[in-house]
Amino acid sequence: MVGLLPNPLRRPLVVGMLAVCLVNFLSKGESVPALFTAFVAAFLLGYPWLRRAVFDRILSSVLKFTGQHPRNSTDDKVIDGEFREKKE
Repeated sequence: MVGLLPNPLRRPLVVGMLAVCLVNFLSKGESVPALFTAFVAAFLLGYPWLRRAVFDRILSSVLKFTGQHPRNSTDDKVIDGEFREKKE
């Protein structure tokens, strides 16, 4: 059912359902299911950042090993220029 929704609505809907379950478990005083539900919700919220961080680290390690440069090797804070000596 969630797969039929557009992509921007999927994660908030699932996190909302997990929040309702968490409130339900906490109101009944069940701590183990509440902890598991909170962990799943936190993982779901942190997954995009975690995936990007791990993928970038693996990619930079592999590209460094093969001698290639990463795709974003330019730094915006570095000023690039050429210097020439004057002939006297």
